[in-house]
Amino acid sequence: MSGAAGGGGGSSCLGAAAAASCSSAGSPYAAAAGGGAGVAGRLPARVLEHIFCYLELSDLMRCSLVCWHWSNILADENSEVWRSLCNRTLSEEALRSDILCNLPTYKGKLKAYQHGLKLPRLLP
Repeated sequence: MSGAAGGGGGSSCLGAAAAASCSSAGSPYAAAAGGGAGVAGRLPARVLEHIFCYLELSDLMRCSLVCWHWSNILADENSEVWRSLCNRTLSEEALRSDILCNLPTYKGKLKAYQHGLKLPRLLP
């Protein structure tokens, strides 16, 4: 699903363009201060959240490394981005399970689910 936001080109094209646009020509620290000179540095958080809602987990992890602005947006563990990914990834039954139901954030639910998949099965 990573091609949905990138027009079929995947997130690698998005990541390269974003990395270039988030850095400032004058100072490498300007992007960290919220002053990215490129298009990605000027997009409002709500617009980026809407775009991020179409990406998969691996793409979101890459996006969080692009610049401070993007990382800050993805840091909200209960945002629409994580809710959307949670609803696409997990079934309704899994979301209603005792374990996931008691976790307060959508990102926490995804982490627990991913962790559960990596554990060896204890029962045959």
